[in-house]
Amino acid sequence: MSILNISGFSVSIIDCVEKLSDPDNCCSQAPKTGVKPWAFKIDSGAGPDNCDGIIKRRPEKGWTLDFVFNREGLNWSQGSIFYYIGVRGDDNIKNYADNNLSFGFTNDGRIKWSAIRYLGICQTNSGYTESYYVTNGQTDPLCVTDLNKDFNITITFDRYKRLTDCNLENDGGWNDLITGRTLNNNPLDVMTGATPDYSYPEVLNRKWANERKNRLGILKIYLNGRPIAKIKDFEEVIPSNRGVQPFIQSWGGGTPLMMGIHEGVSEFNIKTIKYYEEPLNFVQVYHNFMTRLNEFDFEICGVKCDDNLIGSGTNFNLNLKAIFTPGSIKSKYILTSDKPLFESITLNFVNNLGVISGSPITITNSVSIEQNGTSGSTIVNLNDDYNLLNATASYDQLNVVPNTINAQYTINYEFIFAPKNDLTYLIIPNNDINYNILPNGDLSYLIIPNNLTHLIIPNNDTIYTIIPNGELSYLIIPTGDLNHEILE
Repeated sequence: MSILNISGFSVSIIDCVEKLSDPDNCCSQAPKTGVKPWAFKIDSGAGPDNCDGIIKRRPEKGWTLDFVFNREGLNWSQGSIFYYIGVRGDDNIKNYADNNLSFGFTNDGRIKWSAIRYLGICQTNSGYTESYYVTNGQTDPLCVTDLNKDFNITITFDRYKRLTDCNLENDGGWNDLITGRTLNNNPLDVMTGATPDYSYPEVLNRKWANERKNRLGILKIYLNGRPIAKIKDFEEVIPSNRGVQPFIQSWGGGTPLMMGIHEGVSEFNIKTIKYYEEPLNFVQVYHNFMTRLNEFDFEICGVKCDDNLIGSGTNFNLNLKAIFTPGSIKSKYILTSDKPLFESITLNFVNNLGVISGSPITITNSVSIEQNGTSGSTIVNLNDDYNLLNATASYDQLNVVPNTINAQYTINYEFIFAPKNDLTYLIIPNNDINYNILPNGDLSYLIIPNNLTHLIIPNNDTIYTIIPNGELSYLIIPTGDLNHEILE
């Protein structure tokens, strides 16, 4: 029996049939399947050569998602993730941070949003420090209760800044991720005349972190044309070419990996899906709903718009004040938030205190703010000599936990050192015992300015106060004319 040996075949997977004729060809848009999620690569698939993105990587002002759902008798727990945008499942946080966003239903009928973010902070001692955190939040429970009625969900993102042309790429855009270029072909070939082939890797970096303000805007969520949530300072997600996975837009489900926060497929019947490359306003959203009243069997219920939803997707300003006083070393750390917190948080810190000589004194501790609170404090007493301090301090570490609240936050801090054990300083400024009693140390100043006679007779002229010009007759008879007062 003869055996047929076949060789010369490639084991690499071809993305689409278009690449069979030329590996440089772009793939057409994949067809919609009968199984959710419906996930599409969004950087290609459109245009005459399929090389244009099916949607813009970053619209000029924002975007709108619009869905009509029907639970068809299912519980809220089976709603799961119904939208995702970003990199397809990746296990390297450097690839998926700031490159992922999902919306879904909670088990108790709320709409939730989740994203994993990148944060860069410039520390005094350690320099630029990178970290990652999870942002998420949720609405109040939806008022729809009928298991078999339709309901309309609309989500809009409206960036504070409208950007066009090159500004879309450069003002907080993907060009801020590019720190250099890579030569893809052999340098020797280039030296002998070949055309260089460069790629421009996108990498999270300090410039990207500093440009975050250009990615902020307002996220709004509507139920049946009525607003139910408004989240200020929400950071948009701009799909990024990092790693080997493509960036996608997924309808009806999420994507795996990435801590599992985007996993899941919505089992609800999604009757319609619309995507707008602009943020619709309230009038437009409500109009869209009203024009479809005859097409669907909506459950109409009243909901209140929460214009100041406090959640971890909100931008928080945290202020940490450290006060140091003598008596060995007494340290009080006061943490305040500009918004009430929907969940308790703890700020862990490593605080270095400068000393006149020797190694710095290090304080490792934490301070917390309870749920619905705006402030908290911690006191730390050390047995070190307060007089050794040189009134300088810095933080090596500032971390907020848990990750569910560790969202878009800014930490401002200040250090206050009480004067050292100088008794005269606290009683009399400048150590001048006379300062609080008599200014300039002049005893006569507060009693009689300049000289004793000044308060009695100006210019030290006794005649002036009694008779001007020293003329006795002036006050009795003007110009010395006896008849003047009588006849006139």
